[in-house]
Amino acid sequence: MAAEQRTGAVITGLERMIVARAEQTERKLRGGLIDSTVAVLREHAVLIGFSALYILISYAVAAGNGYGDLFSLSIYPRAGLPALAASGLIFALGYFIWLALVEKEKRPLGRCIRALITFFSSWRGPLRIFLPIVIVGLLGSTYSSIKGMIPLLHPFAFDLSFAELDKALHFGMHPWQLTHAVFGSKPATAAINFVYNLWFLISWGVLLWQILNLGQPHRRMQFLLSFAMIWALLGSLGAVLMSSAGPVYYAQITGLESPFAALMERLYAISADIEAAGGTKFGALRVQEWLWDTYQGGAREVGSGISAMPSMHVAMAVLVALSGRHINKFLGWLLIFYAVLIQIGSVHLGWHYAIDGYVSIIATLIIWKLAGVVLARWMPTETALAADREPAPG
Repeated sequence: MAAEQRTGAVITGLERMIVARAEQTERKLRGGLIDSTVAVLREHAVLIGFSALYILISYAVAAGNGYGDLFSLSIYPRAGLPALAASGLIFALGYFIWLALVEKEKRPLGRCIRALITFFSSWRGPLRIFLPIVIVGLLGSTYSSIKGMIPLLHPFAFDLSFAELDKALHFGMHPWQLTHAVFGSKPATAAINFVYNLWFLISWGVLLWQILNLGQPHRRMQFLLSFAMIWALLGSLGAVLMSSAGPVYYAQITGLESPFAALMERLYAISADIEAAGGTKFGALRVQEWLWDTYQGGAREVGSGISAMPSMHVAMAVLVALSGRHINKFLGWLLIFYAVLIQIGSVHLGWHYAIDGYVSIIATLIIWKLAGVVLARWMPTETALAADREPAPG
């Protein structure tokens, strides 16, 4: 009987120890989850605060003018999930190729799998990626909502003024006449159209790269905050205050004879020659036609809405160049050249007045510097962020 009692006591003691260890493990996991979430929110606090303010003000403006039903936060998330999945696969493939060809890894697939397992073994890493992706989707939807309301909030009012200012600043000539005098050949125009069409891929690719750039939190956040500020301050506030449709729609908007009619005739003629030779219609012309159709039909889709001033294409190209120059000089100069081509293409293809791009260049440089100053004041230091990422002792 005594032996049985001693055995029972040992078993009971083991059970209590196992339960205590399980409870301790659960507390550590729960505490680690909370600590990780708080650390990520601290790192992204400025971005979250600015984005929330932008969304709330945008909705207040829409609702205050009776257009609350036109405001939606689900425009980009619906389209973004397939794009995100495809982008993830592309990045994984790129990492595999890098390991195999550059680092000469003998087992690149195994290293990729180990990297994924290590990354997803903690809540903090995925949350640092997932959070800005959600924010970008909400920002894009807010921007698209306001862009579609521009004709309602402030009907296009400055096309005539911007066209005249462009002409005055460019020696009495419209800027498109200058670009076509230099790059007006069919091959050059086709090349400019091709480069301009790459804008989305390059901008989206750099955005994803910066979201994944977890090793440089301050540089990463400077890009993301600048990205948010550009779409809010230039894409929404600036576009509403300086509402204009752009050269391609000049006649339809102003009801006047268009000084850009010859430009559009030239573009359609070059595109027709390329189509006759077995090519495809200029992407710029297809999108311009689609935008006008959606504008007339009142549709609100990803990429819809008409707005010329300021040029978001140029603003994003400059932001990409600013981020690239911190990697190495060659890439920086290459991306500056790309931004110059986007500025030229925006005029050459009838999208923008030249001053749309000039304003965007100046404003983006200011926003980049301002984002850096704000983050230096309000974002945790690199040392604090590194400490946040250290595992809790014990």
